[in-house]
Amino acid sequence: SCFEYSRKKEFCKESDKCVATDYFTKSKLSLLNWLKKNHKKYDVSYLWLRIFYAYGLYQRKESLIPYLINNLKKNKKINIKNPHTTLDFINVEDVSKYFLKAIKIKCNSGIYNVGSGKGIKLIKILKIIEQKLNIKTSFINDKYENENNMMIFTANTSKSKKVFKIGKQINIEEGITKIIYAN
Repeated sequence: SCFEYSRKKEFCKESDKCVATDYFTKSKLSLLNWLKKNHKKYDVSYLWLRIFYAYGLYQRKESLIPYLINNLKKNKKINIKNPHTTLDFINVEDVSKYFLKAIKIKCNSGIYNVGSGKGIKLIKILKIIEQKLNIKTSFINDKYENENNMMIFTANTSKSKKVFKIGKQINIEEGITKIIYAN
């Protein structure tokens, strides 16, 4: 997953250095390093797909988009800790296209970012959902942070798009609409 990247202020490239900050990233990076060192020895190739913020139908209810939809429908107050944080959301249907292509094509072993390649502010996602549901909410944020200190965490997808040739992806508005009308 994209949590392997330690820098969160720009586009993340596959060549960026990653630093383990917890057991989760340490485990993942240990496995990746083992693959890099041993894949030739065992005559296997590997594709390390770094998935950014996957969303879609049947996502856990505590995730951002289902949380916003459910609370808006119930007329509950919304609290987004860092509303100006910019993240790279990719629909799970597009993620599955990457996995299917990874199985079918022959390409160089390595790391490939799986994201939309476009960042969107969390507050913008709230506005899209409000518009789709035709509901205006009272947005609260107890600890509003300075917009300049917000995280920007977006995938550089040029390598992945060139190798996997996925084509047009589901944009965030289309994806949110699918979720709303499936519920």
